[in-house]
Amino acid sequence: SYLVWQVKKNGEEIYTMEEKEIRRAEAQGYLEIAAHYLDAAGRNMEAEDYRVAADLAYNAAELSAKGLLSLNWGSFHTPTQESLTGSASYTFRMALCQRNWEEG
Repeated sequence: SYLVWQVKKNGEEIYTMEEKEIRRAEAQGYLEIAAHYLDAAGRNMEAEDYRVAADLAYNAAELSAKGLLSLNWGSFHTPTQESLTGSASYTFRMALCQRNWEEG
């Protein structure tokens, strides 16, 4: 990209963003794509194309999770992180493993 080339050539940063802004923009991008997928899933449900609707809804959920994970949650010892290490995260990991195994 031009930005990378410029930094390598001149050795100076030509554009900067705070990490918090970058993370928020990334999460917002995931949210927008997830909303689009979820909308498409609803249209496919109405058309009784359930397999496509399920795939799109699953993709929306996965993108939502990626968006949440892209945010800075702090250290692993905060109450929020501790709540994510419980049964909900285990269930989520198992669902991903099962999905990947079935597709493999």
